[in-house]
Amino acid sequence: IFTDCGAAYVFVAEGGNWQRPRQLKLLASDALAGGDQFGYAVAVASSGTIVVGTPAHNSGGGAVYVYRRVGGRAHWEPVTKLAVVSESLAGARSEANRPGFGNALSFSVDPADTLLIGAYTESGSSVTVNAGSAYVYRRQVQPDGNETWVFGKMLTAGSVARGYDFFGSSLALSADGTAAIVGSPGTDAPILVDGEPGIVPNAGRSYLFRLVNTSLCPLALRRR
Repeated sequence: IFTDCGAAYVFVAEGGNWQRPRQLKLLASDALAGGDQFGYAVAVASSGTIVVGTPAHNSGGGAVYVYRRVGGRAHWEPVTKLAVVSESLAGARSEANRPGFGNALSFSVDPADTLLIGAYTESGSSVTVNAGSAYVYRRQVQPDGNETWVFGKMLTAGSVARGYDFFGSSLALSADGTAAIVGSPGTDAPILVDGEPGIVPNAGRSYLFRLVNTSLCPLALRRR
């Protein structure tokens, strides 16, 4: 028996009551291993699309599973599985870089075609272990009605990133997908103590990103 594989349960509102039909238990579209933590994070789009994060999948590389509602209110089918792309901080993922991709998830609302994914333990070097990152994906609908999710942008704390910042631990997209906020709870804060520089460990920081050029594809976001 595998432990901590995880699952996600879908509840639908019927007459003001929340019910879970037996068929609305979501599992990974491929085989899960023990400790994958499928369901660590979930999000539901206004279009009915569901995403489920499993940050411990593939030895901590992580993954996000996308499901599309079909045939009414009570059936979802798997669409795709998203994983860390080659633009990660360390390039192709090494054994030392376990990004935890899928630890936090957020959809835009109208249109529901932008998805922000946290990877809070992404590492780039010995000084940016667990610095963290976040990934922007855009939904594209094909002429036949099938949909794909395309990588758009990787968000980081940039030059101020440090080890154990855990950037991407929490995040949210604005309703129209033109702004994002990303939490970095492990970031230290500079202070002065008796006139001498010091730090407050793990004071935390949040980063705001805005869409700066609507003609760009993929998204171009800036840190404020």
